[in-house]
Amino acid sequence: MNAPPAATVAAAAIAGIRRLSALGLPGPEVIPPMLCRLHGAVASATNSFHWVDADGRPSGWFGEPPYPPEVARLSAELQHGTRGAPKLPTHRVFGSGRRAVRRTPLPPDFHDSEAYRRVWQPRGLHQALEAVVDDGRRPLGVLVLYRGPGDPDFAPEDLETVSALLPLFARACGGPPSYDGERAAASPPAFAVVGLGGEIRHAGADARLRLALALHPCLNHRSCGRGCATADAGVTAQLASICAALPADPRQTTTLRLRSPWGAVHAARAAALQPVHGDGVPLVGVALEHEVPLPVAVDAALERSALSPRQRELCLLLVAGGSYAALGERMGISEQTAISYARVIFAKLGARGREELLHRLLLAPRLA
Repeated sequence: MNAPPAATVAAAAIAGIRRLSALGLPGPEVIPPMLCRLHGAVASATNSFHWVDADGRPSGWFGEPPYPPEVARLSAELQHGTRGAPKLPTHRVFGSGRRAVRRTPLPPDFHDSEAYRRVWQPRGLHQALEAVVDDGRRPLGVLVLYRGPGDPDFAPEDLETVSALLPLFARACGGPPSYDGERAAASPPAFAVVGLGGEIRHAGADARLRLALALHPCLNHRSCGRGCATADAGVTAQLASICAALPADPRQTTTLRLRSPWGAVHAARAAALQPVHGDGVPLVGVALEHEVPLPVAVDAALERSALSPRQRELCLLLVAGGSYAALGERMGISEQTAISYARVIFAKLGARGREELLHRLLLAPRLA
């Protein structure tokens, strides 16, 4: 099957970013999936978002993929450079409005520096585009797109596309401070085996990073540096507390929900592992799931569906609940038209109501 034209891919990506920005969720919950969709609108190796306070000072940071703790600490230390050597770009606020988009200025010798060699090069980064996100009154953050050594330079049309998307990122930053609604797993669980003292004995490919995301006290924040040198010990202590919470009956499990610094919630499900032979030591198996707000999980599932952008928008509202009159008002259509559209969606997905629709979107793809 032929790949869709680039313009079609870009239009779908922009529609997805627009849907996510309109969900009314906290920025740290919705900006990571928006960064993922951004790849379809502007080609990049990886993207990041840097939150700032009202004075433009860095206050938080999400990198895609997130940095492991040791890289986050190294990155913070290299922000200031050493002995006059080129330092990592700080992506600070440099303007306002839709004109505040530029190719990130780099020192002439940056690509020969320790900062480049130890942080950028291992992640395949070579150049960047940065844009200031603001709400017309104050800066909210800096959006950054990176490309690798073999990638073309960012073109004027790339800057124009990013500029046009800045209001959507500003809307996402203006969401509520927290979300207490339903959640769903964003990806398969990662697995680790830990000792009763919390020390990690064995871990799957994603487990160590996911544990860090869930438990590290300041991961992906600009304050992460020498001040959090004991953070790994903190992770061990948290794991030890999970082990201590296990029921006395080894056949039972315990589940704890952990909120990471950038807003995501992880469900840690732990179970005691008894030695098969008498001379073994007891261990604990931990399955860690990254949970996202239900609308975010549904929107990701809709991206894999055969629904049109307009049908995806209505489907997202159907999952959220509410009357057809309210859905029609949100979409600018009549109640009867909303009902007709909903019938088409239910027929396409083989569902008869909200619960079955959720099952088709979230559970069925996992079992396929």
